[in-house]
Amino acid sequence: MPTRSFLRLAAVCLFSGLVASVPHSAASQTVASADLQALASEGRFDELLEAVKSQPDTQNPRAAALAAGLERYQSNEQVRQRRRADAYEQAFDNIGQEIETGDLEQALIAAINAHSIAEEPLLVLRDPQVTNLVKKTEIAAKQAELDEDWVEAAVLFGRLNLLYEEDSRYREDLKRVNAYLRVIALYSPQVLRELQEARAIRVGKAEDIDQPRTDAENWQERLKGIDAEMLRRSLSTAAKEHIDHEGFNQMLIGSIERLLTVLDTPVLTEVFPGLKDLTQTAVFREDLLRMKAELAEPDRELSRNRAMSLIDEVMAKNQRTVGLPENVVAYEMTEGALGTLDDFSSMYWPEDIDYLSRSTQGEFPGIGVSIARRLQTEPTTKNGNGELEAGGEDVKPVVNAFITVISPLAGSPAIKAGLKAGDLIVTVDGEDARNWSLNRAVKEITGPVGTTVALGILREGEDEPLEFKVERGRIPIESVKGWAHTDDGGWNFWIDKPAGIGYVRLTQFIPQSLSKLDAAVAELQADGQLNSLVLDLRHNPGGLLTSAIQIVNRFLDSGPILYTVDGERLVQSAWNAQRRGTYPDFEVVILINRGSASASEIVSGALQDRGRAFVIGDRSYGKGSVQDVVWVPFPPPRAKYGLKITTHYYQLPNGRIIHRQDDSEVWGIDPDLEIDVTNQTVAWNLELRQAIDVLRDADAETIEVELSKPWVKLAGIDPVDVDADNAEETVDVPLPQPADLLKLGLDPQLEAALLVLKTSQVTGNTAVAEKP
Repeated sequence: MPTRSFLRLAAVCLFSGLVASVPHSAASQTVASADLQALASEGRFDELLEAVKSQPDTQNPRAAALAAGLERYQSNEQVRQRRRADAYEQAFDNIGQEIETGDLEQALIAAINAHSIAEEPLLVLRDPQVTNLVKKTEIAAKQAELDEDWVEAAVLFGRLNLLYEEDSRYREDLKRVNAYLRVIALYSPQVLRELQEARAIRVGKAEDIDQPRTDAENWQERLKGIDAEMLRRSLSTAAKEHIDHEGFNQMLIGSIERLLTVLDTPVLTEVFPGLKDLTQTAVFREDLLRMKAELAEPDRELSRNRAMSLIDEVMAKNQRTVGLPENVVAYEMTEGALGTLDDFSSMYWPEDIDYLSRSTQGEFPGIGVSIARRLQTEPTTKNGNGELEAGGEDVKPVVNAFITVISPLAGSPAIKAGLKAGDLIVTVDGEDARNWSLNRAVKEITGPVGTTVALGILREGEDEPLEFKVERGRIPIESVKGWAHTDDGGWNFWIDKPAGIGYVRLTQFIPQSLSKLDAAVAELQADGQLNSLVLDLRHNPGGLLTSAIQIVNRFLDSGPILYTVDGERLVQSAWNAQRRGTYPDFEVVILINRGSASASEIVSGALQDRGRAFVIGDRSYGKGSVQDVVWVPFPPPRAKYGLKITTHYYQLPNGRIIHRQDDSEVWGIDPDLEIDVTNQTVAWNLELRQAIDVLRDADAETIEVELSKPWVKLAGIDPVDVDADNAEETVDVPLPQPADLLKLGLDPQLEAALLVLKTSQVTGNTAVAEKP
């Protein structure tokens, strides 16, 4: 990160554009009082506003626009600070109230909120009320674990883990409890549902229980095609190729622990009858514990042959005792082994291959809708036979989960067929789709290109379901988005055309990302003077390395982009920029946050290191490891399975390692200008942005909004507190526009980016400091 003194010196030396035409005494006074570019680069916007107002040339259109933007930021910041202070006070009030009622989860949620809002988070953790709450919750969580109430234990340990995320003190507790919850969810989902329902009733949230799903995933389907050979081959490859090269012992300990979890989960006796034989189960458990103890002995590193023999021994002992299916043993042992390596080494099992092909190819066969699973209450009544039916006077609410159309995609078969945002999908090819899982809906609605799917749609204002027959097509994944939709469903990439500032949201890195970015930049250049670009990488989890390298290359014409290093930090490969296709030298600001990972960190970090971009936001996630995939026998779509294994770390041009490990103190990308945003503001921002991005009918004028949302101000209504009794009541407000994100102060990071760029235009300098 450039130092304040460096930025100030650079800006003082270069600062001439604004003051060149004024008398010498005025120019000297201006430079001495404040350096505009340094103030902007350091986020000192209050001081910058005063400095801009003091300039002799205040009638300059660019200076006037900058002043207006600064005044809006100042006003929005005052609102944000009031919200923050009110939310902090309310959070502590809620802690006390929830402790009094005995609702430890809600009390912890309030504590987590207070911690995330606080200027000094450690003071929250040291507060006597919070420390007392933590002790009570820990006792309750351990008791729930003893009672085998895995849902309650997971919820409580999960909240504790969030509160102490920085030091990970509850990470192992949560991991242990989740292991039991996971096997129940996979092998006995009905038991999991019963635990969830019991807890919902116990905490007074029975109304949130949806109807039973009709398609709970069958473990036989999930584990279909898995065998012991996959286990053997995967562990052999991992021991040889993983960056830490720790051999077989720890992996096999993880394998055995996963099997012990299966043996020690009593509800699974109904799924695997062999577990009912307590004598044989005890024999198998003792064998596994003995093997685990031997593996943990120091100086007892297994060779590959001995490791494979031990796997065979486990398989044989299983068959002689409890008789778990081979695919179950192979699956659990493989997952347990890879879980000891790192958070990113994993298997692509046979059922995963189709989804993986879609996500990496950048397109998929389907109808082109964004969907979600949402709970909806249907009015029903009992007929003469005691059966529930719709309508009638004797209304009884029934909650169903509907597959809901969030938005049809521009130019898709869905939009051509007439599907609209808000449509509820009640049937698919004549089959009742209420209470389907999202996974099943995706499987049933997608299909071969050229085939047809029939959808029954409940639409507001229609008494009966509507029938739509939609021909499936090849749907591209939209990874590059702009500031606002155009009339034809495309994107307008100008965020401030008079100032020549473009805006591109890059949501993931897929093969088409480069060409789409090229098209966006070309469109901006053809439509006006592109002076600056905001590249928004927030909430971008990454994607293809090749796509990231290509995009960095567009902003550089020579020099290093990225290295990979091994466990000893020795360079194994390098990428350098090429001159062909380089964009003009317009100024670039990149937005990142905690959701920016992997390829996003490569792009932002490389351009930051090379002095090509100024980075604004929060420190990024810290996922900077390289995973190679070994496909068997061929790459997708013909792959039977694949092993994704961490083999290297990414290193940026100036030597930084992005990856965050358990003991890391430095990781990810630190922004040049940090703009802290509360979780609530981020949530509001995402929610409003999603509403803005929805493709609606041309005659749509309003949307329905809860009274607690800040954008009810668009209807001239002051929002109520989120905890108010009428917070969930709704009103109609005018359709929100992208500018409302800035007007309502819901995107301070983007506001800051615009201020930095507009200051550059006023001063003739840039925020980016040259780096070696």
